[in-house]
Amino acid sequence: MMADGDEEREPTGGGRPSGGGYPSQAGHPSREGHPSGDGPRSPIRKGGSRIRIPKPQIPLVEPYGTEVRVRRPEPGQPVRVVGPSPRPVLTPIPRASRTVFRGKLLQVQVDRVRLGGRTVEREVVHHPGAVAVVAVTPEREAILVRQYRHPVRARLWEIPAGTLGPGEKPLAAARRELEEETGYRAERWLKLAEVYTTPGFCTEKMVMYLARDLREGEASPEEDEDLQVCRVPWGEIPAWIRSGRLQDAKTILGLLLAFPHLDADIPAEGGA
Repeated sequence: MMADGDEEREPTGGGRPSGGGYPSQAGHPSREGHPSGDGPRSPIRKGGSRIRIPKPQIPLVEPYGTEVRVRRPEPGQPVRVVGPSPRPVLTPIPRASRTVFRGKLLQVQVDRVRLGGRTVEREVVHHPGAVAVVAVTPEREAILVRQYRHPVRARLWEIPAGTLGPGEKPLAAARRELEEETGYRAERWLKLAEVYTTPGFCTEKMVMYLARDLREGEASPEEDEDLQVCRVPWGEIPAWIRSGRLQDAKTILGLLLAFPHLDADIPAEGGA
């Protein structure tokens, strides 16, 4: 114990722990650039022994495949993303599955899967896949359709889109949907992207296309589709997005993806 009036001070001489202790004050990295010139002092206990400070828990993310590893860097080291690891990614395999709903279009399944050392349940909506088309006229107008979407109780402006039929190729489905919903046919096609629309719970993969050199015809929507077709000048698209007039995710994504390709040289039989 320390008597009244005693002061705390850093140990000197033989009081230093083995290993050399701290370097001189001027050269210590934690004190360089400190406003006072000598930087913060190390915490000490009464009696002269230093308090052992745990290393900072700053995670270093190291990707490999589609997973990540977390490492703990040494104090003072910057956090960096390092190169991929050769270790393979193991995809969890469901231990058990049961179908809880079968509809005309969708099927809902509950899977029990091992994740993070625990067995958990995941609800999965199975979808046959879909296509979406950014159709642009020679006057640089985007073809949009407005239709009622019951889950959100709203009529939304969207690019033409639809579900793949059994065994149907994406490009064939894109041609069909564009003509059915708008009456337009296109001579030039460019595949923009393949995206999972809602991978948190649904298997739907959507193939997105840019369609150019349009020829107008007669639309033939399905019986339950009440569509309004509109031609929007391309220069007005950003304002439609910013104002919230466009709220459909695939439509916003498709239009943004198409911007760099409006003047591209697309083969007459493009797409895939």
